[in-house]
Amino acid sequence: MKWDWRNSKPLVRLSGPGLFNLRLFAWSYLFLFIPQILFDVVAFESSTWLWLPIWTLGHILVGMVALLIRGLGLDSYLSKRPSLALNLLVAASLGAIRVTFIGYTSFALGLAPNFDLLGRILNGAILGILLFGFLASVLVSNREYQIILRKLLATQSQISSVRKAKEKEIGSIQRELEASTRAVIEPRLTAIGEALREESIKPATKKALANDLKDLLNNQIKPLSTRLRNTSKAFADQKTFKNISRFGLFKIPDRMKPDLALKPVPITVMMAAVIPFGMYLFEGQQWTWLGFLLAGFYFATFWLARAFFAPKPSIPTLPGSLILLLFVALQGFIGHEILRLFGFPEPAGTIIAWLVFVALAFSIIGYALVATYEYNQDNYLVALEKNNKRIERELALLNQRLWVEKRDWALRIHGSVQASLTAALARLSRSGSVSPEEIRLIKQHIQQAAKALKVSSVNVTELKDSLKTIRDTWRGIVKIELSLKSTAALRVQADKWASACANEIIKESVSNSVKHGRAQAIKVRFEDSEPGFVQVVVEDNGKGLPAQFRPGLGSQLIDEIAYPWSLTRRPEGGAILRARIPVSRKSRA
Repeated sequence: MKWDWRNSKPLVRLSGPGLFNLRLFAWSYLFLFIPQILFDVVAFESSTWLWLPIWTLGHILVGMVALLIRGLGLDSYLSKRPSLALNLLVAASLGAIRVTFIGYTSFALGLAPNFDLLGRILNGAILGILLFGFLASVLVSNREYQIILRKLLATQSQISSVRKAKEKEIGSIQRELEASTRAVIEPRLTAIGEALREESIKPATKKALANDLKDLLNNQIKPLSTRLRNTSKAFADQKTFKNISRFGLFKIPDRMKPDLALKPVPITVMMAAVIPFGMYLFEGQQWTWLGFLLAGFYFATFWLARAFFAPKPSIPTLPGSLILLLFVALQGFIGHEILRLFGFPEPAGTIIAWLVFVALAFSIIGYALVATYEYNQDNYLVALEKNNKRIERELALLNQRLWVEKRDWALRIHGSVQASLTAALARLSRSGSVSPEEIRLIKQHIQQAAKALKVSSVNVTELKDSLKTIRDTWRGIVKIELSLKSTAALRVQADKWASACANEIIKESVSNSVKHGRAQAIKVRFEDSEPGFVQVVVEDNGKGLPAQFRPGLGSQLIDEIAYPWSLTRRPEGGAILRARIPVSRKSRA
């Protein structure tokens, strides 16, 4: 996977409603578990199980307050006026309540030697803001990712349903055409058979003619079945969603930029809350100044590291992850040495160093996770749009080909097949005996009908020749200007299916421009539309659309082969038709 890092968007959107939910509080409880052990159990040297219900009750209390605030109108207000500041204020308040409750309860039960109300409120507020910003970022990205993933899976299900529906439609079309074909051919074959029985023709000749007729009747639908099956292959690609999976959430990019996981300001704020507070709990208030100094050191190192990595190109994910891990370990080691340098007592210094390592590791992993979520989200958005466009185009191509197949088959049956069989019947129905020459012609007529039915592909006149015929037809009545040198026009001419549809659209539009619009000049051109589509544009200088315009049979025809189309009035007079048709990437077969 490749990531366009230059166009990466902001990581979080934390100003809306619904962010203080059960998932946020469940994850925050888990994230706080290890720091609480280090602060409360280790710092106060009180390894009692009472800490667990105290932490849990404090968390439940905060959750109930959050639900109460939401119930009083927080979500409805934020849905109308999104505010990051308001959400951060709520997060700070909840953090202060939690830390203060746990501190006072532990002090009242004799688990903690002292209770500093102001320190608890300040540290709780900072902790609440940082934890909310971090976890809400992850959960919001995860939620948006899941929404997109559900859309992709729904689209995957939709395309499967469309394929099944198209298979049924193809079967229905085949039965319909078979019935109409038999309705045209069988009466004539019956009449020819009856005429053969009455004519004085040699038995061998009669048998040969009868076999030809039998073969014609039995095999008349086979070529159509083959053609429809081949046509349906255009919509049979099951690989459209091969890269879409529910497990894509855990997909790690092949490359990364380490600076996206290095956030100097929020990490420094977190260190300014965690380290001085830990020193206060472990060794007393006189060491808090060293904690703020250490937090400032971390801001400088993170800022320098981010400035170093920012202009660099992306690097492979594995070495990038190792670099970040070594960077965090180095920060913990240097922090421990700074504490030793200033005489901070042991083993509290080692515990503080490990606390710094854990806090930094969780922070960097979290920000990297947010970046990965957003990468996957952007990647799937592109995939969703691409696949939806592909589905639309494949469906349009299939509908186009089915329409051309039906039209071509109907023209064969009601054209050359019907004419050949009618001619054969007419020769047999003449008075007098049938001459050898007549028998030869009858055989020829039957063979012509069979040949017309057995043609395995659509016979489409070249678009250039068809448009020339249209222009010649209306010569002296309306001036038709054609433009066939554009890239879009060449793409249509290279696709026999698109050529057939474009020809019908242009014929219908020119006819309507003359008949209804009294046009004297018409311009026909082809324009590039979305990938896989071309737009047929027919513009006239007639009197324009009538006030009470009602679509007719011609409009129904365009409905079947254009996706979509529009007919509008030109400001300078006349009308303009725009019809979008799908075009295959392959050239004419």
